[in-house]
Amino acid sequence: MRAVFRRRMKHTKLSDCQTIIDVLKFRASTHSQKTAYTFLGDDDVKISISYFELDRRARAVASFLRASGLSGSPVLLAYPTSLEFIVCFLGCLYARSIAIPVYPPDPINLNSTLPRLEAIVGNSNSKAVLATAELIESVSPLLGHFPLFSALKRISLHSIDADTIDENTGSDVDADTIAFLQYTSGSTSKPKGVILNHRNIIEF
Repeated sequence: MRAVFRRRMKHTKLSDCQTIIDVLKFRASTHSQKTAYTFLGDDDVKISISYFELDRRARAVASFLRASGLSGSPVLLAYPTSLEFIVCFLGCLYARSIAIPVYPPDPINLNSTLPRLEAIVGNSNSKAVLATAELIESVSPLLGHFPLFSALKRISLHSIDADTIDENTGSDVDADTIAFLQYTSGSTSKPKGVILNHRNIIEF
C-alpha cells in the first residue's frame, strides 16, 4: 500500500513548500513513520499518528469530499480537540474545501449552542458538516427547529472509506487557495469570519 503514495515530490526542501498540504506531503515522503501528532485522551491514553498515515487518511477524506461535490465549498468541522479533527481539517485542505472549525453543539443544550452555528452556516453558506458519529447520532433527531443546520450534509470520519483515494487530490491547491474561515465567538454580536489562505499560514 505504501508504494502507492511514493510519488515524485514537487518540493525537495521544506522551505520550498507553498501550502500546508505541500508540507504534509513532504513530511509523509521524508519522515513517513515518524509521529506527526500525539493526542492525550481519557485516562492519559496516548494516541499517535505518523506522517504517512495522516497523509493517507487526509487524502481519503479529501477524495470523499470531492466525490460529494464539496470541493470549493465551505465545510463545518464540529469536532472536539482530537486526531479526527486534524485528519478532517487536512482533508478539507486537500479537497480545496473551505474548513470552518466550530465548537460542537451540546446535545443537552441545543437552544444555546446551535443558534451560533446556524449564524455561521447562514453567513458562510456551508453545505456540509464533519463531526463524530456519536455527535451526529445524538443531535440529528433534535434538529427540527434548526432548519439551516438540519439541511447540512452530515458526515462522520467513520463513514469514509480509508482505502478510496484519488491520487490527483490536492493538485489544484496553491498558496492563494482559501484554507479556512475563522469565526469570532459571537458573544457580543453575530459571528464574523476571517479568511485565511495557505500563504497566510505558511508565512505566519
